[in-house]
Amino acid sequence: MTRYCLSIIALLLLFTFPSQAQQRNDAAFDQKLRKVDSLMRQGLPQSAGKLLNELRSSASLKGDAPRTLQTQLYLMKLNRMYKEDADSLDIEIAENKIRTEAFPMNAIWRSIAAGLYWDYYEAHRYEILARTTVAPGGLPSEANNGHSDFQLWDATRFFRHCSALYTASLQDAEALKRI
Repeated sequence: MTRYCLSIIALLLLFTFPSQAQQRNDAAFDQKLRKVDSLMRQGLPQSAGKLLNELRSSASLKGDAPRTLQTQLYLMKLNRMYKEDADSLDIEIAENKIRTEAFPMNAIWRSIAAGLYWDYYEAHRYEILARTTVAPGGLPSEANNGHSDFQLWDATRFFRHCSALYTASLQDAEALKRI
């Protein structure tokens, strides 16, 4: 998780070259993020989540994609700290963002999703490696809706999916270089 967070922060720095007015807004935004950190340290996840949702809505309305991404990543961190099914929630969020966001944000979300799947694989490797390989379409959830519950995947499926997401995130390399 740390690996993809650091890469996202680096990308965010590339997106923003603030003017003076924006620097004032950034200071207010940063102050609110410090408040979120404080609330999280105090063990007040609901208050932190409420403030993060407000920040995300504000950034989204302004069309500030880097700040929207930053607040969403904070919310995902909050999920991992306080929710039992955080893996599923965070992967679902990332997959939805891949479908709904435009370039370059969807490329970033593909990379984040790949990192989330890989983190899940590493955390549950002992269970996953003990599984029998299942042919595509062989899982019950795939037969019903064409999608699979990643928690039932074998190691090969994780490798293929993570690789496909990382490759897709770099698909338009020339456009990414211009950012």
